[in-house]
Order: sequence, then structure tokens, then C-alpha cells
Amino acid sequence: MTVNNNIIAERMVISGVMNNPDIIVELQNLEPEHFYSSVHKIIYYILRKIYETFKGDKIDPFTILSTAKNENIEFEKEIEKNGGLDYLQTLMELGQEYKKDDVLTQAEIVTKMSFFRDMHQSLENQMEYIENGDSKSREDVIDSLRQNTDKIISKYTIADNYKYIGDLFDDVMEKVRKDVKNGEIGIPTKIEPLNKFYTYRQGELVVLVGRAKGERISA
Repeated sequence: MTVNNNIIAERMVISGVMNNPDIIVELQNLEPEHFYSSVHKIIYYILRKIYETFKGDKIDPFTILSTAKNENIEFEKEIEKNGGLDYLQTLMELGQEYKKDDVLTQAEIVTKMSFFRDMHQSLENQMEYIENGDSKSREDVIDSLRQNTDKIISKYTIADNYKYIGDLFDDVMEKVRKDVKNGEIGIPTKIEPLNKFYTYRQGELVVLVGRAKGERISA
């Protein structure tokens, strides 16, 4: 995607939010820093600030500019440098006919392009890291790549409280063993050996996987 198309996507998001601020609730993974244009970063930051305070109806250009001035005088200067009230008014008019789905689609584009830019920059930095030092081991390079990649991925992750499914499984199994040891059987199955390991309480989901009939095991 070209820079111009990227800017168009950013304008659509901002103008859509100006006309329908409640869309912000569904843009949890879109941050001001994801915008390519510096003035768009500021405007989107201000839009979120206004919404957090007032919510409700459309956000008019004057409110954006006055809020920017109160927040940081440099924000106001950046907006004025890029057209000021006239530019904000143009954005307001552009988004009058936008539907929510259109705005959400463009927001995904903004986030995606930001991710691509960050990843591209990271890989360029890694190339410099590799080229400027023959003493680095393969493990050094792998660790550096992993750390930088993980940092970028975490930037575009909505929540960081995820767990590996293996860890979750171990936690559940430990709880089941304790419950069974304490005599809590739950809903027993018709297969007696399974009842020693699974409680089958109401509301629990248990997935059992078995080898297909006739499947051979390779040596």
C-alpha cells in the first residue's frame, strides 16, 4: 500500500470517529502511534481524550482544536500547521456518510500498515546488528531477533495476559487430581477408568482424542 492510500485510510478512521465517536469502543487495538501522519496521531489521541470525558454526540472541529491547546500547545501548533480548523472541518464532512463497518475496515488497514513499518524497521536494525560484529554467535543473533520480534508483536496485542494452553492444561489436571483425591467425582462416565482422572462437572468441557481405528504406528 502506498503512503497516499495509507493516509486515506487514516482520514477515513478519524472522520468516521468524529461523526460517530462510539466507534472508539470497537477500536481497542488501534493506538495513536499506529498512525503514519504526525497530525493524525495527535487528532486521534484528542478524539479518544474527548470521548473518555464526554462521550455522546459528534465531535466538532472547534472542540478538537481547543482540547489540543489545553492538552499540549504543541498539539495545537501541529494541527494549525496542517490546515487547522479548515482541515478538521474537511474531515468532519468526509465522514458524514461513512458506515461503522467502513471505519473498522480502514482501522484494520492503519494497524496493519503500522505493524509492517515497525517490522521492516526492526529487520533493518537486525541487519545492522549482524553486519557490525563478526564476534556474534548464532545464538546471539537468534536471541536478538526473538526479543525484537516479540516486542513488536506485543505492541499489537490487545491483552498481554494470555497463557500457553499447555500450562492451562497442567493447572486443570492438577485441580482434577486434587478433587478426585478428595472424593469429588462429579458426573461419572460409563468408562470406569476415566472416572479416576476426570470429574465431568456440569459446565466443564473435556476433549478426548483417540487414534483412528486401523491406523498404524510408525517405528
